[in-house]
Amino acid sequence: MKLLPVLVFAVAFISGPGTVRGQVDPLPPEARRTADRFIELLDAGKYRETHGLTASMVTDTAPVWHGRMKSHRDRMGEVKSRVLNKAESVKDFAGLPRGDYKQITYATSFAEQAETSEIVLLHKGQDSRWGIAGYEVQYDLWPEALRMMGSGLLVVFFIMILLATITWSVGKVLQRTTEKEETEKEETEKEETEKEETEKEETEKEEAKKEG
Repeated sequence: MKLLPVLVFAVAFISGPGTVRGQVDPLPPEARRTADRFIELLDAGKYRETHGLTASMVTDTAPVWHGRMKSHRDRMGEVKSRVLNKAESVKDFAGLPRGDYKQITYATSFAEQAETSEIVLLHKGQDSRWGIAGYEVQYDLWPEALRMMGSGLLVVFFIMILLATITWSVGKVLQRTTEKEETEKEETEKEETEKEETEKEETEKEEAKKEG
């Protein structure tokens, strides 16, 4: 059986989220209560409990749902502020079948991401119950990307310095080894030369004695 993908992921875009307030459509009381309770549980870190608010179309088990929520909310940090930005009725949503949805968008400031858009997607099932069908956190990726690039450049610079240091050290060792070998060679040649001269002098003295 094909499982329905649940939209619970961080999406990064270039334009700043939450900068324009859109029209807020009237929300059914049940849909609004479900969304409010869902957000309340998320903020309290009770991710597993939010599974009880999911729409009937959601096929994720409680542990899987808990893992998704935890991975995407923990890294955002504490909520500093949240303002309702837009609520609208939609029939189609990427990755989900056609149906009755309510898409609620909040302009939210987290401790680790100052400007984000939280999207809560609700679905009305055949039992007329509104449940959570998806959750997204959208934010501007450029600051994070630049931070990662800066960290990457720092690592590259450190590696270059390390390689240069190693190259210099190896060069110095090779230089000292070469100088030592040359010094030993010169001393050996000098000793051989002195030995040859000594032998030559002794030979000359012996010949002189014989002639005398």
